[in-house]
Parts: sequence; C-alpha cells; structure tokens
Amino acid sequence: MKKIGLFYATKADKTTWVAEKIQKEFGEDKIEVVAIEQAWQNDFAAYDCFIVGASTWFDGELPTYWDELLPELRTMKLKGKKVAIFGLGDQIRYPENFADGIGLLAEVFEGDGATFGRFYFFRRIHFRTFQSVAW
Repeated sequence: MKKIGLFYATKADKTTWVAEKIQKEFGEDKIEVVAIEQAWQNDFAAYDCFIVGASTWFDGELPTYWDELLPELRTMKLKGKKVAIFGLGDQIRYPENFADGIGLLAEVFEGDGATFGRFYFFRRIHFRTFQSVAW
C-alpha cells in the first residue's frame, strides 16, 4: 500500500479547512498529516505520494514557512513519487496573481522529478491571469 503524506500549514485556518476535507475523503487512516511548519526534506522522502497545500500571499509569494523550506526541497530526488498540489489565494485583492503559490511549488516538485496528476476543479473563481492554470 502506498504511503501518502498531506503537507500543509496547520496554523493557517483556510488551508487547514481544505486539508481536513481532503483527509476526510481519503480516510483519516489512509493519509498522514505533516505540519509544514516543522517539515524537513526527509519528511517528503518518507512518502510514496504526497499532497501539498499552500496559500499565496500578497503579490504572488509563498508563505514564509514554504520559502524557508524551498532550498531544501530543490535538492530532493523524487522520481517515481506522485504529488498533488492545492492552493488558496485572494482573487478579489490580488487577481493578477491569484493562487500563484501552486505554480511556484509545482516548479520545484517538477524539477525534482515528481509526477503530477491532471485534475482541476475551480468553483466560483474569477481571475484575470493565473500562473498556475497550466498545472
């Protein structure tokens, strides 16, 4: 059985809300939660598949906890591992870069050799441009 890790900021209310829905869909006994605030490179290496979640801050930036981890993540070898990314953002105040954090994370994981699925679900979203739409 594949080992699945769910990585997200446990202190971010909206990201936590989405992550809890994902965990419920999979079944709490089938997916392990890893708080990104305490995650290390080795935590990602321990899973066959992982789901990562992040919000996009301000003008297209990742939150600090992801920024601090990115240099470490860029050195991983993830060939054969599958990753799914979910993201949140403010489409009203920042429509030019709504949820760009998805694309920023996808570039890192793709550079490490991870494989992505191709499923998109958008509900009640209106935006001008979206860097992450290709993912």
